Amino acid sequence: MRECDREIKRWLLLRGADRAPCADCGAPTTVVAPDDVDDIWAPGACEWYMVRDHLWPRDCEYLCVGCLEARLGRELRPADFASVPVNRPSPRMTPRLRNRLGAGRSHAGNGGMARKANGG
Repeated sequence: MRECDREIKRWLLLRGADRAPCADCGAPTTVVAPDDVDDIWAPGACEWYMVRDHLWPRDCEYLCVGCLEARLGRELRPADFASVPVNRPSPRMTPRLRNRLGAGRSHAGNGGMARKANGG
């Protein structure tokens, strides 16, 4: 792991930002990888994504995919995600998030940080 990645990992752990619990169910939307894993994020465990502003509830900071879908009353679609680098399908994402992003389709993937696109 690069030294800058180790620093980011330490910073996340110190701030308690290593889990970012869902406002509705309390499930972690991010999981920092154990020290023996050569990455910041645990593979297949993160629902860290950004959706378009009009879809994000104003009353919370983080939501897992399932809880956002429950609030919307429907499943997320690839077009719901903001066009930002964090929304590119990656091994760190849960299978559910990768599915909603359309990973594996000929679509320019989107998905990652469980916050609205303007960062608030």
